[in-house]
Amino acid sequence: MTRTIFSIIKCGLRSLIYSSITAGALAAVFAYGGYQPQKIETENKQNRPLEQTITVMSANIAACRGRPFSFWDLFPNPVTTWRHGGISYNGCKKLEQLINEYNISLAGLQEIEQNDVREEHQPQLFSNYTRLINYSFASNITHYFMARWFLADGNAVLSQPSIETSRWIPLEPEKPFSWGTIFDYLVGTEGIQHATVKYRQQIINIINVHLSNHEFTERKLSTGRIQREREMEFRQIFEYAAKITRQGPTIIFGDWNSVPPSLRTKEFLHAESKYLGEYTWEAAAEIIAREGLVLEHGGVLVNNNIAGSYHGEVPTSKLGLPCGKKDIGERIDMIFTLYDPLRNKIIPRLLSTTVLNEYLVSDHYPVIAEIRFEEN
Repeated sequence: MTRTIFSIIKCGLRSLIYSSITAGALAAVFAYGGYQPQKIETENKQNRPLEQTITVMSANIAACRGRPFSFWDLFPNPVTTWRHGGISYNGCKKLEQLINEYNISLAGLQEIEQNDVREEHQPQLFSNYTRLINYSFASNITHYFMARWFLADGNAVLSQPSIETSRWIPLEPEKPFSWGTIFDYLVGTEGIQHATVKYRQQIINIINVHLSNHEFTERKLSTGRIQREREMEFRQIFEYAAKITRQGPTIIFGDWNSVPPSLRTKEFLHAESKYLGEYTWEAAAEIIAREGLVLEHGGVLVNNNIAGSYHGEVPTSKLGLPCGKKDIGERIDMIFTLYDPLRNKIIPRLLSTTVLNEYLVSDHYPVIAEIRFEEN
């Protein structure tokens, strides 16, 4: 009897292993067979010069749906359009109103997916209905499952002045193999969207990022300290930012998925102290200090009483409406300015940062910052 039970258990385990291997192989085939290259698209309609003092915005629009990926996203139109199309756009319409109301001159949008209402022409819609008439869209690595299903997203820079250049730098090559990198093969990879505009003929760099949502791997450095996946992303971003800032100052937008050091011990609504053990902003500070640069952050990296920017899932029926829960303290969306005090002729001074938490435009609140350009 014991031997029979043991045989049944072994058979079950073997079936589980074989089925897992088969499922993994099929997923790999779909991912590889549906691989599409990254896409950069820039559209300039006309040039409106930047004023000396401007307001900029960073917003993870999550399709303006207010929730992460769901079962219904697996279905192609018209099912998806019927389920989300009319309702979810209310979040985008409210965001358009905020862009116009706050006289936004530059904006970085994250998580523009290429299905449903998260379509790659979505930046074009914003350019049609806001004062930000120029845009640059950068897709992540895109995968087409069975030629109809999409599981990828992209970023966009919206701008009043013409966009001079635009490029996409993937962060994936430097990461070690992990569950995180496996996941990236299915949904795309993180990267740096780098665009440039001009202020009085001086190049202004714009960096727009959306970093890893999870910590999948650890790797020991020669010092014995543990290096985590998101730390690698931070290092690559700020090494790149340091390089381009030698030619001109930089404005940085992003959903960093990492809270300031002062907030790491705080218990959040969605997870308790999930950022403990990170060495993200410290890694950025190392690079900035080494290169002799200045990062202006409006106190968000040291203040433990700042407004939160992520508030979790929102039913699509509530998008575009006033918000009842204004703050849970999880600040992961931030705007910075970075400059070289010895080389840059123009310095972008960060005067203030604010979270627009009055309305529900997605599962994130938009963040705005006031910046003044000064001669060095």
